[in-house]
Amino acid sequence: AGVLRDQPGGSEIIRDFGGMFTQLVQNFSSKNNGYRPIRLVVYRDGVSEGQFQQVIDSEIMQLRRACMRIDPSFRPFITFVS
Repeated sequence: AGVLRDQPGGSEIIRDFGGMFTQLVQNFSSKNNGYRPIRLVVYRDGVSEGQFQQVIDSEIMQLRRACMRIDPSFRPFITFVS
């Protein structure tokens, strides 16, 4: 599954990453009898070495906040691959 959003040029941090994630979890859940994923694998490319840690920190925080909004007990394992 995938979600597309417009992104301003030159911006390395994905805008509304948490919103896109929430939409994907809702789609997953509706097709899997209400179950949510227990593991997330995020494939990330296009980030310069100098901004990599800042981008990852921001996007992990967005994912964790989205999980809390979905359900405070929803805490999947998150793996970033670059």
